[in-house]
Amino acid sequence: MIESLFRCPGQQIRPFSHSVGISARCCSLPLQRVMTDFGADHAFGKVPKKLQEHYGIEMPVSTIRTVTENHGQQMNSQRESSTLPVVTGCQQQIVEIDGCMLPIVTTRTDKGV
Repeated sequence: MIESLFRCPGQQIRPFSHSVGISARCCSLPLQRVMTDFGADHAFGKVPKKLQEHYGIEMPVSTIRTVTENHGQQMNSQRESSTLPVVTGCQQQIVEIDGCMLPIVTTRTDKGV
């Protein structure tokens, strides 16, 4: 991409990069989300073809792998730092996610009939 670059003594100003919140050799957050989504679903080698097909963006495999692994590492560190409440519940729950409703069945724990 060709971008306007303004030079002042001691600094460079990139109006487009500043307005969209990205810098040179970096990926925007929406692009990182797309790469992470594709990278989590498919092999890293297949993601550049998908990016080109869906968004018209060329991206090297190494960048896709790095971004996807960084997001995975951040998710793992957030999971480790979060504390979930300990709530006792049933040992096994049977559900379907296709929208149909299952009847609730209760079982007796005593040996009697």
